[in-house]
Amino acid sequence: VVYQFAAGSALTFDWWGKDFVFTYDVSFGVAYIRTTGSIEVKIYADGVLHHTVTTTTGFFRIPPIRAHRWSVRFGGTGTVHEFKAAQTMQELKRAR
Repeated sequence: VVYQFAAGSALTFDWWGKDFVFTYDVSFGVAYIRTTGSIEVKIYADGVLHHTVTTTTGFFRIPPIRAHRWSVRFGGTGTVHEFKAAQTMQELKRAR
């Protein structure tokens, strides 16, 4: 029997990342995602859904809110290769 991996159409997924906890309140204002396909991104602040966006590869804004615990949930049929969030666009560009 021969098996082929990474073949066929992508399956639907729902992935929730770990909590990132800071010792002080942080306000993330921008994010960058690199994907194949369209991905739904849900951003949680202190355990509460704060922002939802459906996007493809690129930058997007996060509405301002201060929280000390952040997490991200991805869903869709594409593949997420990279995700970064920062307080400002300049900070995010330096992280590249």
